[in-house]
Amino acid sequence: MPEASALRRVFGYWDIGGDHTSSSNQSKGNAPVPPGANGGYFVLVNASYNTDVAYNETLSNLCPNTYYEFSAWFRNLCPRCSCDSVGRGSGTTGFIPYPGNDSSGVRPNLSFEVDGLAYYTTGDIKYDRNTPWKKFGFTFLTKPGQTTANFAIRNNSPGGGGNDWAIDDITVAHCGPSITSNYNPFVLGCNANPFEVRLTDTVRSVYNNYIHFKWQSSNVGGTVWTNMTGPGTSGTGSPTMVNGMYQYITSLPPFLALPSDSGRYFRVIVATTASNLNSVNCAYNDGSSTMVRVINCGSVLTTNLLQFRAKKIEGHGLLNWTSQNEDDSLFYEVERSNDGFTFYRIGLVRAADNLTNSYSFPDPTSIASTVYYRLKAIRKDGLFIYSRIVFIPDTPRFRVYQGQNPFAAILSFNVVVPEDGEVHMNLFSADGRKLFSMKRRVENGMNEMQVERDLASGIYIMVVTYKDEHVRIRVRRE
Repeated sequence: MPEASALRRVFGYWDIGGDHTSSSNQSKGNAPVPPGANGGYFVLVNASYNTDVAYNETLSNLCPNTYYEFSAWFRNLCPRCSCDSVGRGSGTTGFIPYPGNDSSGVRPNLSFEVDGLAYYTTGDIKYDRNTPWKKFGFTFLTKPGQTTANFAIRNNSPGGGGNDWAIDDITVAHCGPSITSNYNPFVLGCNANPFEVRLTDTVRSVYNNYIHFKWQSSNVGGTVWTNMTGPGTSGTGSPTMVNGMYQYITSLPPFLALPSDSGRYFRVIVATTASNLNSVNCAYNDGSSTMVRVINCGSVLTTNLLQFRAKKIEGHGLLNWTSQNEDDSLFYEVERSNDGFTFYRIGLVRAADNLTNSYSFPDPTSIASTVYYRLKAIRKDGLFIYSRIVFIPDTPRFRVYQGQNPFAAILSFNVVVPEDGEVHMNLFSADGRKLFSMKRRVENGMNEMQVERDLASGIYIMVVTYKDEHVRIRVRRE
């Protein structure tokens, strides 16, 4: 940083420089603007002989039991503001330079105070021509229930020959953790069949008190967020030390994504206390979120699964399926589940690339209870499509899984049946009036159902019947 010319410098010795805010090189700061142009703002201090407070401010809306950083950027402005041992200034003939040619004189030395107590001192700030801006500060923890604090920066060095400095970008900032999703920026699936979504977020922090978490969702592009409800959507984590930081993982209970879920965002917010988690100002998210994206794989994957069946032979499952118009470089992941939702891979079958193909896959693990199977047809570029779910029952069981609830324009749900047949669905108002009926053919396994009706906001009762069994579900229209 050049020194000022004799006609333009303050006292003939101060540097000419720009401010610090938004500089591309934070250690160097911004370059000075041309004469007549407007640059950024910062504070220049020509310290007095008496030590005193240089900055003082009381801030409210702080979060209790939360770590904050109190910091600022400083620079020593004057390379030649000292006097030597006999009182000659650096511009006087015969001046004896300091060791190392450092003739800045009295060096700035500042302390940071919170509520009248000094917690941190910068020490002497040397003059540095190459990297003039220096950041100093510390972190502190607010007390339980504390929402207000007074912040001050005090000049500890007397004025005189030196102690001329600049201050910029005074900051009191929330020291929140990083939150990393297992899918970023979106999880992709096909609309031909419901696909399972398993979201996790890893919370990492240098502090171990951001343990309270809550999952939220948004149907309006991530601009308005709604707290999710139900088991597993909120709670407390148990951080452990991983590579020098405290870490825990929170998992959203898996769900089947339907076409109506496309464009829906999910995120995790965290806080240091349960009350902070419910505060707009104190719940924290670092801006990360995940979107569910449901695409029409019919226009992307030409593979058509014509048939998929499973049967039990000598205690093991045998899977058979037929496909046509298979994509190039396609392969099938064979997946198994014990509950119909959490699947894991048990085998891999490469496609034969013929017009019509038939495949058979024996499950190497014996069956002790009801098991579920599905296929995941994957192209080499990563696009995939799921088959419908089939299962081998221990005892046949009819089940209904509701989709998004509350729902918007489309009421979605999934029906599991032990064999091919028909299901009947009746929709009733909260006071018992029948509003709608429908009948659908279903196949062994899981079947997606959708009802699109112009319904007013409110509570409805859905009754689904398969043979002589009935399932009653309470749903809400937004």
